[in-house]
Amino acid sequence: MFHKILPLALGSLVSLIAMELVLRVLPTPTATHMGQYIDPFITTYPPNFEFQSATGWDFLNPQRQRSNEFGFIPNRSFSSSLGAVALIGDSLVEQSMLAPSDRLAAKLENERNGVPVFSLGIPGSSLFDYLERVRFAYDTLGIRKFWIVVERADVHQSLCEHASYTDVCLDKNGELFHKKKLAHSALRDLLAHSAILQYFFGVLRLSAGTLTKIINPFSTLNMGANVTTVIDDRPSPLSSAETQVVKRFFQDLTSFSSIKAGIVLDPQVGNLNRSEEFISPALESMYKQAIATGIAVIHPFQDLKQYSDSTRLEMRVGPYDAHWNARANIIIAKAILRDAPM
Repeated sequence: MFHKILPLALGSLVSLIAMELVLRVLPTPTATHMGQYIDPFITTYPPNFEFQSATGWDFLNPQRQRSNEFGFIPNRSFSSSLGAVALIGDSLVEQSMLAPSDRLAAKLENERNGVPVFSLGIPGSSLFDYLERVRFAYDTLGIRKFWIVVERADVHQSLCEHASYTDVCLDKNGELFHKKKLAHSALRDLLAHSAILQYFFGVLRLSAGTLTKIINPFSTLNMGANVTTVIDDRPSPLSSAETQVVKRFFQDLTSFSSIKAGIVLDPQVGNLNRSEEFISPALESMYKQAIATGIAVIHPFQDLKQYSDSTRLEMRVGPYDAHWNARANIIIAKAILRDAPM
């Protein structure tokens, strides 16, 4: 029996080694080791850390990333500078799929004749995570000017009950809950160096749920459906809990003394061929609350729609990725400086 199993085991091992070597030659995304390194309430990459990113199973838009001294990308120092603005948000701000010179922060800085725009974007984060970064930039970097980019899922993901937040959320009692993350285990860090594991679990998101669907596509077992997209795209008004999130966000934002802030709303570039200004109740609520609070708000939908209609050019990275592309960043930067100059 053993002599029959041994060749199979050796063949499998050789195949795994070959696959590992091939994936290491390809631009396979590497581990990011994200954690709370610079502040107990802010998730970043490790400071001065190098990693590789790419989009999808076929490694589109590969980029070599390096974080700065505070764990944000690209590797641009946040040295004290008169007139600097902090640009805060999630992947719409980080834009890891673009070259650093094509990202929104760089386009804004170009439009400001080189006056610094510091990019504090972390993918997957939401509204109260943004406020923690405002606090950090206010206290540590001495920044008093902020542009905060908000996308349609941010309101829903700020609720603790849905566990989609990164560091801070609003609980059922209307109180902010700060999540303390455990340190990475040595075993996890060791396994993270495997290109095979990064590809199947990081890129393809292989999980018990996806395996169940592959084995039995008719299975009714729900192993973690993306309820955020379903709920946030609905045409019905926000829930009372989501409305409370919006009010609490602006309440806490205005509690900072002597700051100037502008809210940039995601124009949803994947659907510019529409007549409605807003197709997301969350973004419309953010727009109305910003105006009521007296905070500048930018929704560059019309600017992008007019440009796209006249040129027939895409404003998104691609059909596979609805993030803003370099062309859209130029238009959005001009809209920001027109409607909320800093």
